[in-house]
Amino acid sequence: MVEKTRYSDEELEEFKEIILKKLDKALKDYEVLKSSITQDQSNDTMDTSPTFKVLEEGATTLSKEES
Repeated sequence: MVEKTRYSDEELEEFKEIILKKLDKALKDYEVLKSSITQDQSNDTMDTSPTFKVLEEGATTLSKEES
């Protein structure tokens, strides 16, 4: 049977700090990505960009092609 080595309390505390820092960074990144998807912050170019313009242009082109 192989004997397992236990990490010292100091090493475990160091691992805990590293994990908590990475978790905090991941949560911040998640919030940034989530707000960019849901467009919570409405003070950017998405406010004024013509989001439906592409669809309208496509419909216009299709009607011209059909004529």
